Amino acid sequence: MNTRQKKKVLYVSRALTPPWDEASKNFAYNLAKHVHAVDVTVMTSGTLDDMPSHVTQAHIYSPAPPSIFSTRQKWESLFYQWKVRHDFDIAHYFFTPTKLNAFIIRTFLRTKKTRTIQTIATLRDSVLSAKDIRNILFADHLVTYTRFAQQLLQRKGFTNVSYAYPGIDLAHYTPDDKDPALLKHFAIPKDAFVILYPGEYTRLGATDMIIDALTAFWRSNHPAAHNTLLVLGLRVKNEADARKKAHVKKVLARRGFADHVRYTDTFADMRGLYNLADIIIFPVANMHGKFDVPLALIEGYACGKPTIVSDIPRLREFTNTDISVIIESENTARLTDAIAHILSHEAQRARLGHAARAFAERHFDITKTAKHYEHIYRKLS
Repeated sequence: MNTRQKKKVLYVSRALTPPWDEASKNFAYNLAKHVHAVDVTVMTSGTLDDMPSHVTQAHIYSPAPPSIFSTRQKWESLFYQWKVRHDFDIAHYFFTPTKLNAFIIRTFLRTKKTRTIQTIATLRDSVLSAKDIRNILFADHLVTYTRFAQQLLQRKGFTNVSYAYPGIDLAHYTPDDKDPALLKHFAIPKDAFVILYPGEYTRLGATDMIIDALTAFWRSNHPAAHNTLLVLGLRVKNEADARKKAHVKKVLARRGFADHVRYTDTFADMRGLYNLADIIIFPVANMHGKFDVPLALIEGYACGKPTIVSDIPRLREFTNTDISVIIESENTARLTDAIAHILSHEAQRARLGHAARAFAERHFDITKTAKHYEHIYRKLS
């Protein structure tokens, strides 16, 4: 098939710009680079130097603070989609749908020529009724991130749904030594054990538990207790997050462990951050409002990091005892014990890390995910 015969696909997402710390735009960015059977147009606010020749960059967005999808940008996105609504064979949507944006797309942007795909990062079925879900899923084909979500939709009567894990760039996310520059940046001694939590301050229900668990560990007689640091790889997204961060700092200062914790806020070099860690923890109580596959967990796997993960249902599909230490959710004592155990057993850390990398290679290779989407693009006509 020559270039003129390729289908033209518009990737509808927030601005594809660094830092790469928001799952949907990260996925759209990586998929665009690895899908070669179609011509892709992506929506940006600047030029991405590493995009291949089959990707067109539509510079439609005004600049905005990192990780913010501003009201102005939302209008810019809608206006651009309306302007080019007859120009593409397929419109592929990469965002969490709402009643409002689904209504606008159905009413003003859909055309008979252009077929549509929605990649559904999360269904938010804990807060949406079955009717609500039907109202926001408007595309000709739906792709969920997990089998769990696919089966949920099938039970609700959807037949136009498949699943594909959100692949990552395994050539980028690789095991590596701790970067001396990052150690210096975060004032981390070279011989320190580093525990990384790449979650969120207010969502997921883990932050207070983590602080309590680490406090218990630091107060213990474990040989590594005095030499272990916690890195909170968390963004401050809103006022609630800012309040939670301030609360965490006050609690740690009161307990005498303020110097045991580092804060990254928005941080561009996630690969470097994962590779600073000796252990990654993700002991969340729920996944409400979070994408079905937390890419921070998968990217950590790809960097060969042993993980401690809670046993909530939405995480079971992509973790197991070969690659993780699995603990009961909201069990602070169990988290403390798991940290102490894994820091005491270097061979187990290495075994879990090697298995985690292999798991990422089997299930989360972006090149395999791209092939799945190329198949869907070919079938839509």
